[in-house]
Amino acid sequence: MGKLVILIATAAILGTGMVLFQVDRSAIATDDKQAERQAQILAREVARTGHNIMVAKARKLQVQFPDTPLEQIVQEINGQSGQGIIGSHGGGNYNAKLVLTSASTFAVEAVGTFQTSEHDVATVRQTEAGFLAEGTLEVDEPTILKLTFLESMAGYCSAVYVQRLSPVTVAGVTTYNADTPELAFVPGNNRDGDSVSPSDFVLQPGERVNFILAVDADFSCEDRGKTVPVTDPSFNYTRNALENEIDVDTEDLQEGKYAMIQEKPGSPGVWRIAFEDLYFSDAKLADVKQNGYGGSSWKKRSGTYGGHGWTDTDVNGYWRLQDFGDKPDFSDQVIEIEFLPAYMAEGEGD
Repeated sequence: MGKLVILIATAAILGTGMVLFQVDRSAIATDDKQAERQAQILAREVARTGHNIMVAKARKLQVQFPDTPLEQIVQEINGQSGQGIIGSHGGGNYNAKLVLTSASTFAVEAVGTFQTSEHDVATVRQTEAGFLAEGTLEVDEPTILKLTFLESMAGYCSAVYVQRLSPVTVAGVTTYNADTPELAFVPGNNRDGDSVSPSDFVLQPGERVNFILAVDADFSCEDRGKTVPVTDPSFNYTRNALENEIDVDTEDLQEGKYAMIQEKPGSPGVWRIAFEDLYFSDAKLADVKQNGYGGSSWKKRSGTYGGHGWTDTDVNGYWRLQDFGDKPDFSDQVIEIEFLPAYMAEGEGD
């Protein structure tokens, strides 16, 4: 009986020890997870700091050199090695660089690291795309708008509308009212060279201007040549040149997924807006904008057509567009817009 009591007591002691050991292990595991989560949060803050610094640098250069192509600004900030900027913040380190995502937009890739111990390093990579070049499609003086069709050979019928975004400033905060879209080109296709009288659209200082492609995708074009609103039931969908939340500041402007905007090299105030009127995935649209057309097939694993950038230009200096039926080409409906001082007589500035 005495031996049994000793065995029971020993088992109880061992059992208690095992329970305490398990509690200690759980506490250590919990502490490790909490430390890991905290390190991830700090690394994210460090990455965000690098991101903000990079955006500020890009905006400053855009303001100082408004006629410099965005591509050159990206190259200058990233440096000859292309590594971007490296710095430290809050006990961590960041590496941020710019990536050209289209002719007028750039992404910021920022990596933040925070070391929790000698061997454990938390790393966070952030990529934010869609920043539009400063001042894109915005005027700072009374301006007339000249519009010309460069390419309009797509099978689908479509119309083009101009939408003013009028600034409203209250207590130092500027928001924008989206005005009713105004018809610029009536429904149709095959109209290369058609233009709109500049006097039809007069913009006021501070106004932004958006362009909307309304697509009739059934090939019937029942409203061809008619003056119809953008809400006309003949249109199957619309494409925006700018995706704008209306109540955000300039840094939050985004190029529409189905549009590619490019300022004419050497001609400030002249822009080409190239629309894609078919449906494609966001990944395919973004890949062509950033990397060019690439090959004939989509590589699912790497998520690209395999392009290596836009290298060919047309006679006007714009990126050369081509026609494809099975991938985004942004050549379906292409217009050129020109901002001219309002005092200029119609027809000047050619």
